[in-house]
Amino acid sequence: MIAFLRCDFTMSKSCILILIFLTTSIVHAQSPVIKSNAYGKIIYMSPNNGDAYVPARTTLIVRPDPEVMRDRSVKDFFFTVIGQLSGVHEGQIFISDDKQTIIFKPNFPFELNEKVNVTFSTPYIERNASISYSFQITSMSERRLNYLLSELRNKEKKEMAAFQEDAEVKNKYSKIQSEVLDTLPSNFPVITIDFADSVNIAPGNIFIAPNNNVGVTSDFIIIANNAGKPIFEREINPSNAHIKLPVAVEDFKMGVNNTLSYFKLDSVLHGEIFFGRVYLLDDHYKLIDSFQCGNGYQADGHDFKLLPNGHALLVAYDPRDSIDMRAVTGDPNASSHATVFGAIIQELDTQKRVVFQWKSWDYFNITDATHLRLNNPNESSFDYAHINSVDIDTDGSIIASFRHMDEVTKINPKNGHIIWRWGGKHNYFSFIGDTLQFSYQHDVRRIANGHITLWDNGNYHKSLWGDGSYHDTAFSRAVEFELDESGPLTAKTVWEFRDLPFSSAAGNVQRMANGNTFIGFGFLNVPNAMEVTPSGEKVFQLSLPKGTFNYRSFRFEFPEHSSVIHSPASISEFGVQHIYPNPTVGITNIDFSTQNAGIVKIDLVNILGQTVRSSQVKVSKAGVYTAGFNLDNFPSGTYYCKVLQNGNMSMRSIIVNK
Repeated sequence: MIAFLRCDFTMSKSCILILIFLTTSIVHAQSPVIKSNAYGKIIYMSPNNGDAYVPARTTLIVRPDPEVMRDRSVKDFFFTVIGQLSGVHEGQIFISDDKQTIIFKPNFPFELNEKVNVTFSTPYIERNASISYSFQITSMSERRLNYLLSELRNKEKKEMAAFQEDAEVKNKYSKIQSEVLDTLPSNFPVITIDFADSVNIAPGNIFIAPNNNVGVTSDFIIIANNAGKPIFEREINPSNAHIKLPVAVEDFKMGVNNTLSYFKLDSVLHGEIFFGRVYLLDDHYKLIDSFQCGNGYQADGHDFKLLPNGHALLVAYDPRDSIDMRAVTGDPNASSHATVFGAIIQELDTQKRVVFQWKSWDYFNITDATHLRLNNPNESSFDYAHINSVDIDTDGSIIASFRHMDEVTKINPKNGHIIWRWGGKHNYFSFIGDTLQFSYQHDVRRIANGHITLWDNGNYHKSLWGDGSYHDTAFSRAVEFELDESGPLTAKTVWEFRDLPFSSAAGNVQRMANGNTFIGFGFLNVPNAMEVTPSGEKVFQLSLPKGTFNYRSFRFEFPEHSSVIHSPASISEFGVQHIYPNPTVGITNIDFSTQNAGIVKIDLVNILGQTVRSSQVKVSKAGVYTAGFNLDNFPSGTYYCKVLQNGNMSMRSIIVNK
């Protein structure tokens, strides 16, 4: 549905208002008055009134009281959207498949640094009340946003190198070597099973994604059996594969309906910019879908959750420039122009429209970071929250882990309000049987018995990180807590396992159906994964080559095939698979698949059929590849991407919106 006609910007304001009124009358002329006792309240809006730093490609989300939404259609709702610089915005109105959320999608982005005024009304619901609000579009371009994200990832990569030295000192596990199977690619990482108690281990196969960040020459997603033999492996080819990307592939796991998902980070523009995306495979390893954040944000690989109703949870970073850390910390020596990264949680519906967006900036303070030296005059970049897991609780709420705050937070997904905060500086709970609490944790999950498990990296159990090195008492553990959320809030430690290598970053804890616990040690450790019984007996241990990054390790019951499945390409047909972001304001990625080695030509063509940019990509084998293009100098309009190889051609459109 078109919300209203776009006015000529040379017309007077009175003409614009008259045209809006007439258009409203025309669009709703045939709609009967819907009777309602009261308009009710708005439960949730995004952007909210007074919001700043809103991305230019934002959508507008409104969730009224459920009574208002009963038996409604898009004809019952109306948006008037006017940017101070961009003028009146046409758009489409949608009601999400949840039947509770109204979405307005503008036909073109807002201008940077402009104020946007919105009126939302329900003119054909009796006793309606129009709601007017405004928000401010960020001054940060998407190119600047992506550059800052790339800088953050490069910073994390440097920290990982420092963490590796520390982990080598702390961990006393010996180096493990074994042979690579002849049938596997020459660059395939060695998988060693140190021991496996076939009687007591849980059923299922091992899911890992060894990464080229430090010790592996390429990136793979792998399903291996308990003997370490791969039953499925796929080499994941990022664009500009010669560039060492910070954590290029991670979080390979099984989800609802036996789907498989993983996050892939691509480099474009000679390593300057990184884009990430979550890919979804079916139970025959075929690529069936992919996911990217909406509203101009870039998906981050720390977590992804496909929900039973087809919705998806994603996370993202939300950087803000020119933050005066002197005012934040009260220290006159702190940085006066810092970049600070917040956290975003998004829920997408089945049409990949954002139906819920939560921002850490609305609920947390920068000073909630527990161990960052926010007053460091030599530091100009701070990731104060660092979200690293997100999950749906049994009551439908969202449980999220914020590593740099030592905090787990429960969030109401209807309105975004915080239900409780656990750990960190604003802890609501009393800890029982646990004097350590947890620090720099990962992978917080509600399990079948109602308890919560987490991987306590334990970087700061005994002391703060003052001089850039870890204290001797830092150690990691898998922990299970029983939370009392009804009376006085308590968190009781009911199980833990400590006989583990110290893991400074990453890692996960997975409770199995037979009561065992499968543990991934995360960053650069040997061994990399272990399974233990409820009594703490080790029944399985897996090792990867020293220096390999493997974000999480899982055990899932997935069918084992009679022979290893080498799967160099995730789609059997040649052609363009994904273009993202699309529409774009500048930089975009083009995913394409090929079944042959050789030269792949990529042409960008305008609507007149003229080639306006051309590039060649040399591929060494069949696979899925990514090419990055900078379209900053392209005028707004529709273009076509043509991928050609050996007489084959595939084409898909790209929209440039400036």
